[in-house]
Amino acid sequence: MAKRILLVDDEPLILKGLKYSLEQDGYETDSAMDGEEALAKFESGEYDLILPDGSMVGEGAFDGYSYYDDTDECEIVGTKDGNCYHYMATYKDGSVTLSRFDEGGTQPTDYGFSINYLYENGSRDRLFGILNADGSTAVPPIYYHVAVPFADRFLLYDGAPQQGFVCGRCNITDLDGNVINSSFNAVVYSSFGGKYIGIACAFGEKSDFVCYTDGEVTPAGYWFVDRDGKILSERFDKIKINEFDSTKSKFMDSTLIAADETTVITTVLDGVEAEITAKDVLEKYYK
Repeated sequence: MAKRILLVDDEPLILKGLKYSLEQDGYETDSAMDGEEALAKFESGEYDLILPDGSMVGEGAFDGYSYYDDTDECEIVGTKDGNCYHYMATYKDGSVTLSRFDEGGTQPTDYGFSINYLYENGSRDRLFGILNADGSTAVPPIYYHVAVPFADRFLLYDGAPQQGFVCGRCNITDLDGNVINSSFNAVVYSSFGGKYIGIACAFGEKSDFVCYTDGEVTPAGYWFVDRDGKILSERFDKIKINEFDSTKSKFMDSTLIAADETTVITTVLDGVEAEITAKDVLEKYYK
């Protein structure tokens, strides 16, 4: 008897391609367009294997499906609010025990918040959010990178992780996650002595995640910005902070951070480099 496979995907063309390929190899197939339909078919039919789309999100609050291989254990995968959760179901003595094996976690900050995370779709790519000091959710874990540069501002990155900057868009938000500014692909703040310097960069119209300022594409470049992402300087081709001087700057998440007011900052415009100390930047742009 041919093996029966249940295909689960919300893309009709993908289902059609899988169905054709598997049936050419001698398998019987059935299909479902969402997790709820898949579970209903699974309970009413006999399948040797379920092939689900690991990133599919259903209409309801919780959309789930499971792998079944006729053993004492199976993996159960569910999506809730766009995030993926993994459980292991163990069958023993007629009972079912569920245990999380893809548990998220928290990372502390200095502002009364903690950064919480979970793993996306069973991969090692983590999605981040922010918890309040009391453990309640300030921002759900749906971002690829988050930072808390100030006690009342968050940096939330859409996009995808990569080495160095997140390849996406930086949203400067308030404590409730309301977007104040999303004009840049990355924003970095250096804080010292009660003062700060913000450096923002955009990759222009060729970016995978194009950013906009006042309805226009933010051009490629670097700027000094305030805590809300407001531009305070002219556009530069590049801004570098003591790039190879470990005594004056520190390397954090592939981003150079100014250490103090004596830190030397190099701006580049039309191939011309100019050096200015952090103290002079503060006096010139952050009055």
